[in-house]
Amino acid sequence: MREAKREFAHIIIGSLFILLAAIIDSGTLSAILILLIGFGYIVSNDLKKKKRKKLFANIINAVERGDEKHKPGIAAIIFTIGVLLVVAADALLFHNKLIVLAALVPLVFGDAWATLIGKYHGTIKLPWNNTLEGTVIGLIVSIILMSLILPTSFYAVTVAAIVAMAVDFLPVEDNLFMPIATGITLFVLL
Repeated sequence: MREAKREFAHIIIGSLFILLAAIIDSGTLSAILILLIGFGYIVSNDLKKKKRKKLFANIINAVERGDEKHKPGIAAIIFTIGVLLVVAADALLFHNKLIVLAALVPLVFGDAWATLIGKYHGTIKLPWNNTLEGTVIGLIVSIILMSLILPTSFYAVTVAAIVAMAVDFLPVEDNLFMPIATGITLFVLL
């Protein structure tokens, strides 16, 4: 149940980031994300030092995995840094809001659905705690939703979604590298 809450939070917060990316220019959103990351580090350090802020402690405890207890809220901070990387890349390189929006889809929706399906219905185990069922669902969800943003670029969307899901099999933090890998792939192919 904790994992379902975590992925629900993943989708809600990620959807908010997608909405902000759609309505705010990338430079301004980068500054907002940097402030959020700084605030996240302050809260994380306070929680680590047992200066528990009841609201933040309750939220983090509800969605935190056991291996993240050493640094409360670190997953949310990494997630936000991953969003920042692709938003900053837009301000500096892409100059295409649609790439940012599409690049966030696998992180927000594909990864969440892959985790939910894999954890609760996955039977065919793959490396790095993944399942075939979860990976396929994550890929399908990503392709469908990215195609809504870039409807004339099915090839680029499909390749970018495959790259996004492949990041999950690398020994790296997927929430950090998935959006930027997806964005760069779309930038190159579009």
